Amino acid sequence: MSASRGTEWPIIFSWGANSYGQLSLGDTEDRTLPVRSTSHVSEVKQISGGGGHTVVLTYSSGPVKVEGFNGHPVRDVAAGIRHSLAVTDDGNVWTWGCGKRGQLGWLENLQSGQRWSHKPRTVSEEMKCRSVAAGAYHSLAITVHNRLFGWGDNKRGQLAIEPDKTAGTLMFSKPREISWNSEKSTEVISCVASGWTHVLILLDGGDVYSWGRNVYCQLGRPSECDQTDGSRRRDMCWKPAKVPHLPKIDHIACGSEHNIVLTANGEVYCWGWNEHGMCADGTEEDVQVPKQVATLDKFKTHVIGTGAGHCMVACS
Repeated sequence: MSASRGTEWPIIFSWGANSYGQLSLGDTEDRTLPVRSTSHVSEVKQISGGGGHTVVLTYSSGPVKVEGFNGHPVRDVAAGIRHSLAVTDDGNVWTWGCGKRGQLGWLENLQSGQRWSHKPRTVSEEMKCRSVAAGAYHSLAITVHNRLFGWGDNKRGQLAIEPDKTAGTLMFSKPREISWNSEKSTEVISCVASGWTHVLILLDGGDVYSWGRNVYCQLGRPSECDQTDGSRRRDMCWKPAKVPHLPKIDHIACGSEHNIVLTANGEVYCWGWNEHGMCADGTEEDVQVPKQVATLDKFKTHVIGTGAGHCMVACS
């Protein structure tokens, strides 16, 4: 689903769901602790995973040319369950695929009854962006002016507004700005990542904020989310807030209902859904707060990646 980028790190560890051999360990057994892969991979640039597969991009494979739209090269991409996004170097966000929950950002432009498109189209000429992320049926974008926008499904509060059928806030077919910064911080959003129905953002100072669905404790702040004021319920919390119990973070990635983050010192933390051991603590119990992956203590991790129910890292 998402990944971080590194340079020459040949030691690969993987854990979590493995029904389709996505851990590259030569079998289909789940792992609840990191296991070193025997695959010969060097110069790892990026790791990314889907529901049952993993992709590792290396520098040695040569440069990868991605054709842009209207002659513009692509700087960032993201994929949901049935839709995709791309940002071109002129800052335009393009979307295509399924749009029945508003995740394309231009649903009203589709023909009556049509809810998908094979052709990429720009979301808004006025909204110039630098990066994007995708959930199951929602989309997110960071603008060049450090503003965060979201559109699509909001049933779990993943667009940071209370989901209310009466108020018409269960879905947004056009981008709306997400007010994550209640403390009026001047910090820049370094990265946005999304699971199926929850969201993480990373600030340039190393803090992580979360909101959305919380059934598996994927927000990493159970004491706050257990309260039932106007902004939260036990199964969700639509108000963005800082994830506690974390040191300075350098990169974030989301699985479907779990998270993996990388510290500036090369340490790895996981939390959330753990049915297949993807939090790497040796159990299959959901992890409520960020927990360091102790198995990797003797290594320095440089690249992290996650699929729907598994994780991989590249270390030295």
